[in-house]
Amino acid sequence: MCGTIQPCISGEGVGSTPIAQLDFNYNIQLIVMLGAIIGDIVGSRWEFNPTNDYNFELFSDKNGFTDDTICTIAVADAILHHSDDYGKYIHEWCRKYPCPMGGYGGRFAQWVKSDKPEPYGSYGNGSAMRVSPVARAFHRRDTVLNAAKQTAECTHNHLEGIKGAQTVALAICRALQLRRLNLKAHDVVRTVIAECLDYSGYSIDIHKKDVENKFDETCQGTVPVALWIISQSKGFEDALRRAVSLGADADTLGAIVGSIAEAIWGIPEEIRERVMSYLPEEIKIIIDNFREKCKKLMKSIKIPQDYKPTVDEVKKYIKRWNGPENEVGKNKEMALKKLFEELCPENRDFNDILIKCSTLNDFYSTNIFDVHSVALRIMKLNIDERLKQGDYKLVKDIAEVKVGKSRKPRNFYSFATKYCSHHRPEMYAIYDSYVEKLLWEFQKRDKFSAFKLTDLKKYPEFMRVIHDFQRRYGLEKFTVKELDQYLWQLGKQTYSQYE
Repeated sequence: MCGTIQPCISGEGVGSTPIAQLDFNYNIQLIVMLGAIIGDIVGSRWEFNPTNDYNFELFSDKNGFTDDTICTIAVADAILHHSDDYGKYIHEWCRKYPCPMGGYGGRFAQWVKSDKPEPYGSYGNGSAMRVSPVARAFHRRDTVLNAAKQTAECTHNHLEGIKGAQTVALAICRALQLRRLNLKAHDVVRTVIAECLDYSGYSIDIHKKDVENKFDETCQGTVPVALWIISQSKGFEDALRRAVSLGADADTLGAIVGSIAEAIWGIPEEIRERVMSYLPEEIKIIIDNFREKCKKLMKSIKIPQDYKPTVDEVKKYIKRWNGPENEVGKNKEMALKKLFEELCPENRDFNDILIKCSTLNDFYSTNIFDVHSVALRIMKLNIDERLKQGDYKLVKDIAEVKVGKSRKPRNFYSFATKYCSHHRPEMYAIYDSYVEKLLWEFQKRDKFSAFKLTDLKKYPEFMRVIHDFQRRYGLEKFTVKELDQYLWQLGKQTYSQYE
């Protein structure tokens, strides 16, 4: 890329988090539209007093929220009210705050004042700075693009105004999808930029000298610059500093860059906390409510339509399982292997069984409050020969236990699959809710096997489905244990943060 800006990694106070660490603080559950608001507030001080100092002070008593924050909140509020009349909510919120820091642009100010506001053919960058909530609330590409169009056209109904909003929304949407697949940030950046350029026709063959200190309020003059900045950045704060220190439309460029950067890298906690002090209570309430709304919406999250289980994908997850990032999980797995295969391989001594049950319950957080009764149940079943035979019906027999003083029947199905798997990992796959969701989603999409969702709670059927999955996607070279590792990791990164 042209005109690279050198990142500053060190510093005092806010901004001292090493850029290289930000990737590891990523939590999709915290991603709302705060990146746009942070970019707006950080850039607000410099909108009419531009700076080229990369190491500028992020927050001061001269910063505040502008129309960019107000319009972003309005879009979020419309979504909270299940409304696609974004113009109505933008109009109401802007009238509620008639004199924000920096004011409103000329024609937009007239639109706000009008009792019967109509779109006015704008292609200004205001459509792109307020769009981020739709990319977070809706996760299908076509839905996001349509909603982005609707957020724009109530004022910015010029094709360039709509395209700017859609491109920013697409960048955020795709970044979130790719991060859910656990792609590293630099791979996300490369893919997102390529797809956005292909969709929009924009070019980021940009030289810094051509855009530095140039105040361009149009979508076509701002969104490509935002993508160019993202393409060079190493983290959220780095991206924000590059945007503001360009000396351009600081608050709006900051809002657009911040909204995309949040989806890629997340936001350092100290910046997240600091920015909230600039916001009135009613805006904080919208942010909190929107976050909760997104959590509920994301419970129906889907694997991207173009994702396929392949040999390379399974290898990638096995490598990750055995890599340094899974050190805790790997150490637990090694301890269980030693316990089940070396120290206590048989199930004749009650104390051996109790130790194994207690360890599994602790490591996997299976929430069995009466481990003693479970161990007694296993002891009575005399399971060793059945384990050797690979008897799938054994899982049901272990799972069904009467516990507590009331001897209430319970079904510890997932625990039972784990207990069998750690004795015979090549024979028994592990069931849990992540794996269930994945198998069901792939079934609905690809029809790789014939089963009902409830069939997965019947272990012989569950194993049949696992083998059908293995055959359908050409994964026969992998052991049952390796498929376990793949499915669990993919399921966890896809679903865990929305529960």
